[in-house]
Amino acid sequence: MIKYILFLFLSIFFEKNIFAQVNCFQKFYHYGKLRFQKGQYQKAVDNFEAAKECNDVPSENDLIEFLARSKKCLRLLNDGNEKFSQKNYSEAKSCYLSILKINFQDSFCLQRAKFCEIQSLSPSEMVFVQGGKFSMGSFEGEINEKPVHEVSVKSFWMDKYEVTNAEFVVFLNEKGKNSENGNSWLDLQNENCKIKLRNQVYEVEIGFEKHPVLVSWFGAKAYSEWAGKRLPTEAEWEFAARGGMLSQNYKYSGSDFYNEVAWFRGNSGGDIQRVGTKKPNELGIFDLSGNVWEWCEDFYDENFYSQSERENPQNTKKNMFRILRGGGATTFYYQLRCAYRNFNLPETTQNTIGFRCVRD
Repeated sequence: MIKYILFLFLSIFFEKNIFAQVNCFQKFYHYGKLRFQKGQYQKAVDNFEAAKECNDVPSENDLIEFLARSKKCLRLLNDGNEKFSQKNYSEAKSCYLSILKINFQDSFCLQRAKFCEIQSLSPSEMVFVQGGKFSMGSFEGEINEKPVHEVSVKSFWMDKYEVTNAEFVVFLNEKGKNSENGNSWLDLQNENCKIKLRNQVYEVEIGFEKHPVLVSWFGAKAYSEWAGKRLPTEAEWEFAARGGMLSQNYKYSGSDFYNEVAWFRGNSGGDIQRVGTKKPNELGIFDLSGNVWEWCEDFYDENFYSQSERENPQNTKKNMFRILRGGGATTFYYQLRCAYRNFNLPETTQNTIGFRCVRD
């Protein structure tokens, strides 16, 4: 009886061992191809190398070819990511496009290539704003725009355009998430949000790559820090909107005629437009009036101007609301004024709220 049990145990053991050996190649080969299709080239290389060592490698197979492809894509990906981190977008795009010729299913490289293409179309992505003094506020505007007071801001750089869907989707895919600490960055269910999550990859709807992204304050903050930048203070934003040291004292950013410089409810049809399609202001910055409201770093305080510091002012006193500036595609013309102040809850992801970044 004992001999029979031992014989049965050994038979099962050897059968399982032989079965594992027989299926060794197919297992590693299958996982290698899956990793390759997903753009996980290091894991694909590891799987294909393991398949080579199996005892059941068929006489005819394309293992060596797939291994060579994976190694080439891995090398190109590392080179592309290095160029991308150096903001050498032209060479980075070349690397990503080379990968796509080998593996057209690589959605990460597709998004990176699109982002690099957009950057190559606008090589000067930031505008230098020389610091100086200006009169902040308005004599004729809302109560929260008073009193008019002189402030000075230090020099800084500001994004030439509002942050676009194509730029933001790269950030999302690198983070692999759409929220942090319970705070959502954008509302994927909103029909006006042109970024969607498909097969665990964030993608921009075709035709909306260069439209402003619609985000919460938390999303704007997270992106700006990831990009090595920051959100503008309210004073910096108004100084730049007025044209900085080149200001012609226009009512709107770049003109006294809102139709020249702004998309708003009177000319947009209620739809957000591509960035940079209206006339820029004196500094060469686009859309500071209209298209989307823009988040600032400051907390909102209706009476802040009466107690504001005169040097690089910023309201850091915590409350429920953050500052919004500039007006949007659905707002009235008077909300496009450089001095107009607005606010909202930082978790808000409404249809016409976006942002741009600055850096020192």
